[in-house]
Amino acid sequence: MLTFLRKIRKSLIESGSARKYLLYAIGEILLVMIGILLALQVNNWNEWRKDRINERILLMELSKSLETNCQDIEFSIEWLSTARRSMEVVKSILTNYQPYSDTLDVHFAQSMNTTSIDLDKSIFEKLNNQGLGIIESETLQNEITNLFGYKYPVVENLLQDYKVHAPYINQYLDRHFIKHSVSGWRYFTPMDYTFIQNDNFFHSIQSDNRMRAEGIEFVLKGLLEDSQKVLQLIKDELGE
Repeated sequence: MLTFLRKIRKSLIESGSARKYLLYAIGEILLVMIGILLALQVNNWNEWRKDRINERILLMELSKSLETNCQDIEFSIEWLSTARRSMEVVKSILTNYQPYSDTLDVHFAQSMNTTSIDLDKSIFEKLNNQGLGIIESETLQNEITNLFGYKYPVVENLLQDYKVHAPYINQYLDRHFIKHSVSGWRYFTPMDYTFIQNDNFFHSIQSDNRMRAEGIEFVLKGLLEDSQKVLQLIKDELGE
């Protein structure tokens, strides 16, 4: 191709026609520009294709991460729900001065349940480091950022605050209950049931735990709904 163009250029120069040579020169410049533009277009397409492959890989990893998080959140909700049911049983029996029964031991244990979740944010951090702009859908970008960058940290801080009280509660329990477990079930047997029945501090612990459990359960249900929403958006984007 270059040899052919050189021959044309040489022929025009030898002919002495300035007009023809000028038109040829303009054509050659345009041809070079078109070639550059085509090369850039091919390069841009290749980069776009690489980004789409990388985006799909990251979204698939994020989808798996969210599925695990949703399972952990669901488990924590059920755990807290069980705790609240036992709290109600303990409250009813103690306030009505009902006699002790060893069936209460499991409720004493479950009423002291706390929960913590190790929410996986590693894929989001990886995605964030690479640049969220790799995700074509702006809606999906915003939803992912809102979930992992704002809502997850809020819940984690709330759960951390919940755990702060655990050592003080455990100190009390160690003084007044015998702890044991059978086949994975925990049991707290009161050393002095009458004392527990009349101890305002124990009633206060139960009341505080109940309010915290209700609040965290409510927040976790909202987080589960938000996580499932983002998970579905990702699956839609992946065409699953």
